Amino acid sequence: MYAGIQHLMQWRSDLLISGRVSDLAGQFTYPLILFRNRKRQVVNRPDVMADAYGRLHLSLQVRGVVRIRAHVTAMDIVRNGSFRVWVRSHMLDARGAEIESHDKLHYCRETPRGIRTEMVEFRSCPVPELWMDGQPETSALRA
Repeated sequence: MYAGIQHLMQWRSDLLISGRVSDLAGQFTYPLILFRNRKRQVVNRPDVMADAYGRLHLSLQVRGVVRIRAHVTAMDIVRNGSFRVWVRSHMLDARGAEIESHDKLHYCRETPRGIRTEMVEFRSCPVPELWMDGQPETSALRA
């Protein structure tokens, strides 16, 4: 199963870097819970998440990121269709040099439509582009 999850996380990263943000937003269940610094954000609809991912996609382009290499560092054993996946995302420039890396923890569930993420905890990644006003501690992605 590990190889399949590694492939899934890389595919999701490829969706982001290619700008297919609506497809990427479809990989989550809603309401989607986001955590950073023990603060919770709620995204109620895929179109709101797609907008946030659109901002992130543009920000990555401005910073010179042309590829994201996702690396699954650990994962749980599936229990009752749920499991956690720890992912380190390496942001690479055109030469293949790493610009930055971020850690996040995906809380996943097996669904009839495939594996979906129900919640994401950002460990070392502020990604202000994912929050409406750029301040994850004070804003909420509610619609």
